[in-house]
Amino acid sequence: MDYQLLAQQLRKPSGEYAEKVAESMNESNKFMTLNSIELLDIQDGEKVLEIGPGNGKYAEIVIAKANGVSYLGIDYSADMIKIANDINAQLLESGKARFIEGTAEALPVENNSIDKIFSVNTIYFMEDPGICFSEVKRVLKPGGACCITFAAKSSMLNLPFVQYGFTMYEAEEISFIIKESGLQIEDIISHKEEIRQVEGMSVQREINFILAKR
Repeated sequence: MDYQLLAQQLRKPSGEYAEKVAESMNESNKFMTLNSIELLDIQDGEKVLEIGPGNGKYAEIVIAKANGVSYLGIDYSADMIKIANDINAQLLESGKARFIEGTAEALPVENNSIDKIFSVNTIYFMEDPGICFSEVKRVLKPGGACCITFAAKSSMLNLPFVQYGFTMYEAEEISFIIKESGLQIEDIISHKEEIRQVEGMSVQREINFILAKR
């Protein structure tokens, strides 16, 4: 297996591998994503942003959490945006969901316009997390909340592909960066999960859910 190619695809799915990689990420990140959505406690009429939605599989779950919820997914893979638009065609037609190409460092979103934000396993690929979380603060409404979810550095070091372009963190490091951006940490939740890797091996990873508010 070409671990460098795998790492590149996990970072930015594209080309002939994009659809398969997106499906694989949906499966391996299922617990993390569903619990991130649950922790946000989405209310009627709220606008929810997902940073790094991949193929947008979980958009319909976000929208179903309450009445009048709207969803926005921002991903910097053009191929993922295309696939997400195809998968969620009905949601797009109804005006309940949108997918936009963009980066976490420069979110194409107006100031003070989003109620809830979540992002799963994108932290490893952010060029400058401080800038990203400043952007999160900028687009959140006062009192808005975010959930940043990722696997702890200590549980990823033995994975063979992380040497190629991954920057890994422990919860304390990301919490510090989030606070430096001006957001307030509400809670840090850790959970151990056993998952099956692409090679068929089962490994245990520690997951961190960091909840913050503007």
